[in-house]
Amino acid sequence: MKRPLLHRQRGIAFTLVELLVVIGIIAILAAIVIGGVSSAIRFAKRTKANTEATSIQTAVQAYYAEYGIYPTVSGAASGDAYYKGGTSSTAGGDPNWQAMMIALCGGYNPLTPSTIVTGNSIPNTRQISYLSPTRSDLDANGVLVNPFGSSATSQYFFMAIDTDYSGVVGDSAPAIGNMPDFTQFPTNYTGVKLPNGTPGGVAVWCPCDQPQTGGTASKPSPANFWSHTY
Repeated sequence: MKRPLLHRQRGIAFTLVELLVVIGIIAILAAIVIGGVSSAIRFAKRTKANTEATSIQTAVQAYYAEYGIYPTVSGAASGDAYYKGGTSSTAGGDPNWQAMMIALCGGYNPLTPSTIVTGNSIPNTRQISYLSPTRSDLDANGVLVNPFGSSATSQYFFMAIDTDYSGVVGDSAPAIGNMPDFTQFPTNYTGVKLPNGTPGGVAVWCPCDQPQTGGTASKPSPANFWSHTY
């Protein structure tokens, strides 16, 4: 005698507990996959930030080797130059970033590489290109953007240049006291700036992962959450 259809269906059906177990396993696997993808994206961004910071530093040093001076606006204040994040002085940035980018790109507009810029405040009379940024890595002013940026200042790189030619970058105003002391992160948040700079001609740095770690100006992210060339 054949069993009723209802009995056959109950024999192959999942119980509520089994369904919950399956759903839980799927949720765990999804979390692992999403976490892995997120980590891979952060790693890629960090690699990109390191590459761009090094590219800026190398370009400035190459400009110095060619012209015997650093690419800064003529008539700028004496001392070591300090390029803050951003291009608007009202937002705490440095409008000279744009002029420096043009000079490092051979005197051409980095947004439209075929367009020569006349009257740029930082000269590149020989039209030598030391930097070849990708259009997608630039802001509306043609300035390289930090891949991890999330605010008007953190979305840019910071830079100090030894424009008093002392052999030490960040040992005089306006750069002095603005270069992070990464050897003090994250154990000491009271003395996180280098008081006397560091040997060299150019230093570039930017925050990475800062939104994820909650770093602020008064309590920066740990050292491993930054990209820097010094």
